[in-house]
Amino acid sequence: MWVVKLGGSLARNGQLRPWIQILAGQGEGDGPDPSSGTGPALAVVPGGGLFADRVREMQAFLGFDDLTAHRMAVLAMEQYGLMLAGLCPALVPVSSAAALLRAVRRGDIPLWMPSRMVIERGDIPGLWEVTSDSLAAWLASYLKAKCLILVKSVDPVADDPQSKEQAAVPLFALQERGIIDRAFAKFANGGGYDVRCVGPSGLAGFAEALKGGVAPGVKVGLTG
Repeated sequence: MWVVKLGGSLARNGQLRPWIQILAGQGEGDGPDPSSGTGPALAVVPGGGLFADRVREMQAFLGFDDLTAHRMAVLAMEQYGLMLAGLCPALVPVSSAAALLRAVRRGDIPLWMPSRMVIERGDIPGLWEVTSDSLAAWLASYLKAKCLILVKSVDPVADDPQSKEQAAVPLFALQERGIIDRAFAKFANGGGYDVRCVGPSGLAGFAEALKGGVAPGVKVGLTG
């Protein structure tokens, strides 16, 4: 199984629909079809996007604590997820691991609604540093996924030949650019899966990569 996290910022710049159409097999080229054995099974994790931004604004205005804000931000992920499902009915909202696995067995593409599984967990800090990136890493570990793909609204490497030849981009470099959250390593280290990051320049080959079982994007080096 591959876990695909769709960044919340994709909704701000018109990039969202092409990505979800490909995930659902409705975009250019055929998407993955787990039921036919072509391509990996997928589970989709929504970002928080504008919904999480509103939580930040209200916390700054009213001054409630970070734990409350974090729980609200997790619910913001669910709002984003419901929007994704509304835009693309092929994405099926699920709130438990059992429901997620049932959806995969049916050949559906599960869309994770995280609150039921994460809000009360003591091993997931209720801090802003723990964003949907980290929760996607947690889910990938929980499901024993083979790959976690972070879909972002910016490319993970600079647009020059030398950087595109890199075997991996260090996690800290992406964190310094604000592309991946600061808590990510805590949840991804030891997970046993590859972490990949893909931006707008990877859209064209995304469908074929998924269909062929070739992880798209740039490998993220967790220890480099």
